Amino acid sequence: MDTGPKQRRLVNPRYTANIFSILTFGWTLETFKLGYNRDIGSNDLYAPLPEHRSDVLGDAVQRAWEHEVRTSTAAESKPSLWRALIKVFGAEFMFYGLILAAMEFIIRLQQPLFLGLVLRYYNPIQDSHNNTNRYFSRLFHYYEAAGGVSWGEAVFFSLGVVLTSVVNVLVQHPFMMAAMHIGMKMRVGVCSLIYRKALRVSLQTMADNGAGLVVNLMANDVNRFDTGPLFAHYLWIGPLETLIMTMFLYRELGMAAVYGILTIVAVIPFQIFLGTRTAYYRRKTALKSDDRVRLTKEIVMGIEVIKMYTWEEPFRRLIDDVRRQEIHNIKMTSYIRGVIMSFIMFTSRFGIFVTVLVYADAAPRVTVETVFFLTCYYNIIKQTMTLFFPQAVGQIAEMNVAVQRIRDYLISEECQFPPKTFEPSAGPTKSMKKRVTIVVEPKVPIPPRAPASPASTSNTSNIQDNDKNQDKRAHRNCTERLSLCNANANANANANANASQS
Repeated sequence: MDTGPKQRRLVNPRYTANIFSILTFGWTLETFKLGYNRDIGSNDLYAPLPEHRSDVLGDAVQRAWEHEVRTSTAAESKPSLWRALIKVFGAEFMFYGLILAAMEFIIRLQQPLFLGLVLRYYNPIQDSHNNTNRYFSRLFHYYEAAGGVSWGEAVFFSLGVVLTSVVNVLVQHPFMMAAMHIGMKMRVGVCSLIYRKALRVSLQTMADNGAGLVVNLMANDVNRFDTGPLFAHYLWIGPLETLIMTMFLYRELGMAAVYGILTIVAVIPFQIFLGTRTAYYRRKTALKSDDRVRLTKEIVMGIEVIKMYTWEEPFRRLIDDVRRQEIHNIKMTSYIRGVIMSFIMFTSRFGIFVTVLVYADAAPRVTVETVFFLTCYYNIIKQTMTLFFPQAVGQIAEMNVAVQRIRDYLISEECQFPPKTFEPSAGPTKSMKKRVTIVVEPKVPIPPRAPASPASTSNTSNIQDNDKNQDKRAHRNCTERLSLCNANANANANANANASQS
């Protein structure tokens, strides 16, 4: 935790950027210009946005989690971290999902129609029809070849192809940026929640879990929030877009389109199975990482004993074995991701082949317009169903594993602190001092004696020595009593001070 003085930084240009600058990322040009002129240092970094501050996000997630814990306790069930995160970030996340759905259903699905109408203008048989300018109405009556496409309509539809591509870029990339911002905010909020929990966890829980669990949660598990929200909406956009696309292709190609779509849909269950297996291996990887960090910590703490008895080799083999198992699980996850990514290379092409093969057997002739129309739609479904949909399944499955691990740590036992009570005082408190009375015995005066004879001089000297010894003993007794009284006074003062503090 950084307790030093906070460095004042420049205001983030994204905070004052307009809508055009946000869509085109124009607010980043100043950074590129600065990096072109000289090396960028730490002093050139901008301040974070207000909604990205850890204290703001931590407080919001903390309130949602505490409310979830109270609700679950009343219902006698386990609290869900998913519900707490949805309560904080759900509205913003669904808003971006609706924007993505509008772009996919309204913009991208119209681009093949524009392209098909442009190619219809170059159809050799279109001169035999009467050319009438219908423009937008042709989009709604695309499958009715009642007339040829005029030159003005061809230019209009060409502009439609370009504009749909531009709108796709202006919406797709800001959406990805916004989705990654949501993932970053979720990660920051959850990290703040884990840190606050680590300050209150009990000693027994710390002994059971160790510091390795907290380090692994904040270093590996929370990173799943960065990529999960980026693909999550394709879990429902992908199947719905495939259904709408099948309707368009069916009106143009008939049952041949259904056969081609079925070849792609048949692979989806296998992709979902592979996505769930990534979650399985991700959980095993996390457990092995916890064991490795815990063993490393124990070895470092007992390194003196290990070096004294020359136990380096057995402990090295122990760490190597745990690390080898961890690497094996990571390899299996990478293999599964590679298999999922390979579907994008042949699934859509095989679907196009099946569709054209069946359509060529049933239709009298195959036109260029039909092939390009079919290819455009299959390129869309290739990106949605063979790339983003499997990624969404795998990323959400791994994020679910991370959320469950974090939830288990957050519901662990905490230290029970007594409630603090503050009693109002009328004035400043005065320390109670005990009055100590020291009694010193008075010295008894020695009466004067008559001058003695020389014969009694020795007796007189003996009497004087005895008097001096008595004075020394009396003085020593007074000193011991004074020391004893001072010790009693100090003990009473300390007891009163402790009583006042408690």
